[in-house]
Amino acid sequence: MDSDSVIIDNSAALGYRYRAVQVLVTLFFWCAWIYLALPLASPIAAFFGLDLMFHDKMDLGLFLGIFLTIAIVTLYMLVTVIMWRFYNLRQHRFIRCDYGERGVSYVLSDELAGHFGVNISELGDWHQSRGLSIKLAENGRIQYVLMAQAGERA
Repeated sequence: MDSDSVIIDNSAALGYRYRAVQVLVTLFFWCAWIYLALPLASPIAAFFGLDLMFHDKMDLGLFLGIFLTIAIVTLYMLVTVIMWRFYNLRQHRFIRCDYGERGVSYVLSDELAGHFGVNISELGDWHQSRGLSIKLAENGRIQYVLMAQAGERA
């Protein structure tokens, strides 16, 4: 996919109305987030003498309690993820993960060439090409292959 065709990388491809609505919605949610965060910032602002801008000032004890709760929850999540990681490493480090049908078996080049009915050297050329456009027949055989050179698309 071309990076110019991706909307998130090329917002100019959107219509003017859609971009205006997107900007307004983003601005609304940023303002709402800042408004909801004001009580949490009040103890810090009061320290610098800016307590006139807050209607309901949060005391320092409640602020520290909320901060401590967030810190404990974050630490708990971090510790459980680390424990889960080490458990998985201990359990599965030296065990093969190919269980029956789900495992991917290794296919040799001559087997692959034989399956599609092509020459091994031709298959090697396909691996070296930048892109392939392959047309298959109804029986699964390859009808023709277009190889892309460097700088072009197949």
